[in-house]
Amino acid sequence: MQSPHVDVEFRSEIKIMARIEHQSLVRFYGYMECGEERIVVVEYVPNGTLREHLDSKPPPAIPALLCSPRNQPTKP
Repeated sequence: MQSPHVDVEFRSEIKIMARIEHQSLVRFYGYMECGEERIVVVEYVPNGTLREHLDSKPPPAIPALLCSPRNQPTKP
């Protein structure tokens, strides 16, 4: 059984999702509750899920930070 805090938090997030509209975000249609189960209903996106897009690309390379003697912190 979930705590009342979880119910309050879930409903707060639903209210926020219902107010947000942006062309780069999927549209929120509503939600359903049945006991402890909750389903959020959003717009269908035919190009795959966010997870698929995030996982399909290699992570960006992070350049190495090189410190030369002139960039070293000075001692007091």
